Amino acid sequence: MGYKDNVFQPELPEGLPEKRDIEHRIDVKDPNLAMYRQQWRQSPEQQREIIRWVEDMLKKKLIRPSISPHAAPTFCVRKPVGWRIVHDYRYLNSNTVRQSIPMTRKEDILDVMAGAYWLSTMDLMSAYYQVRMREEDIKFTAFQAPNGLWEYLVLPMGVCNAPATMNRLTSKLFRDLKHTKSFYDDIYIFTKSPKIEDHLEALRETLDILRDNKLYVKLSKCVFCADEIPCLGDFVGRKGVCMDPDKVQTIKDWPVPRNQEELHSFLGLTGYVQRFCPDYASLIATIFTLLKKKDKRNAKIHFNDEQLKNFKELKRRLCSPPVLHLPDFSQPMHLRTDASKFAVGGVLFQVVDGVERPIAYTSRKMKPAELNYPTQQQELLAIVHALAAFRIYCLDKLPIVETDHKSLEGLFTQKMANRRLARWYDILAEYQPTFSYLPGAKNGIADALSRRPDLQPETKYFHDLSVTSFDDTSFSLALSEVSTDTELMKKIKSTYAKGREIQAIFAAIKRRTSTSETKTQRQRHKL
Repeated sequence: MGYKDNVFQPELPEGLPEKRDIEHRIDVKDPNLAMYRQQWRQSPEQQREIIRWVEDMLKKKLIRPSISPHAAPTFCVRKPVGWRIVHDYRYLNSNTVRQSIPMTRKEDILDVMAGAYWLSTMDLMSAYYQVRMREEDIKFTAFQAPNGLWEYLVLPMGVCNAPATMNRLTSKLFRDLKHTKSFYDDIYIFTKSPKIEDHLEALRETLDILRDNKLYVKLSKCVFCADEIPCLGDFVGRKGVCMDPDKVQTIKDWPVPRNQEELHSFLGLTGYVQRFCPDYASLIATIFTLLKKKDKRNAKIHFNDEQLKNFKELKRRLCSPPVLHLPDFSQPMHLRTDASKFAVGGVLFQVVDGVERPIAYTSRKMKPAELNYPTQQQELLAIVHALAAFRIYCLDKLPIVETDHKSLEGLFTQKMANRRLARWYDILAEYQPTFSYLPGAKNGIADALSRRPDLQPETKYFHDLSVTSFDDTSFSLALSEVSTDTELMKKIKSTYAKGREIQAIFAAIKRRTSTSETKTQRQRHKL
């Protein structure tokens, strides 16, 4: 095709991108406000990494020295290999006028592509660096580094309206092509003819536009001539549109509740079913009989065949229309999250005619290190996880994050206290979410998702502490660890408490406590 040297590149060529009609502009609310934040302290390793990165960007001619009165701090975020350079543009973003640009509806794109025989997909390489900054707005992108003050000549990551600019560019370039659709930096080519030649011709038309506008694509991230491709959170191809199973996998994997507490958690999910299923009452009636016993919440329950059938039917309906909603990208996205002691969960939804309509669900078990995070950071972890899971829906939509942790409302005005928060801010900055407090009593579905029973870790007990070595100056201890099934431990405790000796001890403690309280009351009466 002759596109190897001028479209498909292993990395962007040096120099500024092509000058086009569409450049990124920053319209500030208060032009007299100096958007300056003091640079944070960095370790010697981080300083060296930032300087190395600045020199590389200078060589590529993507930044230049600055004398701007504005300055964003720069910090490093650890990657699996190396570091990622991030700028804190919160002050700039809070003073930026947000653009209101009509978005192509997801269903319109999917409807056109559904049933296509051949499909291909490409995404632009380092897409933001292929868009120029408007000259008069370059000063607003200034950032600090150990070796001076610099400013971007291209669109930087983390600034307000960046996704909108990218979407405006690709939409304009491909709007006249019958067989090409774009969404931000993703490009989709589709043909309904079974002839491969027709699809190759559509590919040539798209690649010609990329070549003429000097836009570059990474070949390793392309998919060509497939019968199905991922598209906007779903799959589209010869069989039509298929839902991405990841959107509802956490519901499909929900285990049969083993006790009343777990059943209460599952029933917190089913409120969405009630609004759209006329026979909800009959489905739930038999299951509710398991809660009528006056046993403790951790008492075991057993499903009969009818109850198990209705349980599976409720799960199926949670994962299917009309309960599950096809997103409308022209309307706000809402994200409701929660963190328990062992997992995080979230639901993405939209409000349609005053009714909440779920789009996708997510949950995952916390990693061992995450179990030790402070409560606020665990709640923030839930938000970061959910935004990443629902990225295609939330990008440039300014999602409204509803959380029952009130302190998160002021997150974007707080100083990044540690490396972990800095890494999360780097993720959040791409979405620019707004935070809204939601009382815990109204956060039932996210709470349930974060407490899925099979995500709960086994309880670990330590015993058999013994001295393994000893001398005049030191000694060593051996500590053995046992993992015990939670239900088994509950049964052991329950049985153990019924023993005569234990009951006698409990009675003695109760009498002693009662006697102590009586003496205290007499002393207070005398006083």
